[in-house]
Amino acid sequence: MKGTTSTNDSGPCTGGDKTKRDHTFSYRWKAPNGEVYDTRDEAFTSRYLNNGREMEVSRRAAHLRGGQPVEAFTVDRHMFIEWTAYLDVALVERPKWAKDLGDLDHDEVITHLYEEVADHRATFRGSKKVEGVGAGDGQGGGGSEES
Repeated sequence: MKGTTSTNDSGPCTGGDKTKRDHTFSYRWKAPNGEVYDTRDEAFTSRYLNNGREMEVSRRAAHLRGGQPVEAFTVDRHMFIEWTAYLDVALVERPKWAKDLGDLDHDEVITHLYEEVADHRATFRGSKKVEGVGAGDGQGGGGSEES
């Protein structure tokens, strides 16, 4: 993907403006077994979630737990379920290989994607300082939209 890079330049996710409600980014990562996850001509787009969509994340997580209480899972599995639920709701566009995140063979892909989406959320909300943007100024909305 051409254009600006995210604040996560050293990681597998690049691109997009995290101060906007929708954040489009590319992804490329090679698993230890040699399998390559790459967006190529497709990209991910995450959307900042409003309150109603945040509630949908909770419903999705409950569904992924299959009716089991949170205590039935290890801390790691619980976190993985929560992250997968968040991505299922927040990723409004994704490559075909990522349509069902539960089908992925490597947990690291979920971790990378969640870190990128969580960073977008924090930046958009203004809780993360972005160079050249008035983020975190207490004004809400994640700063200015200067061009």
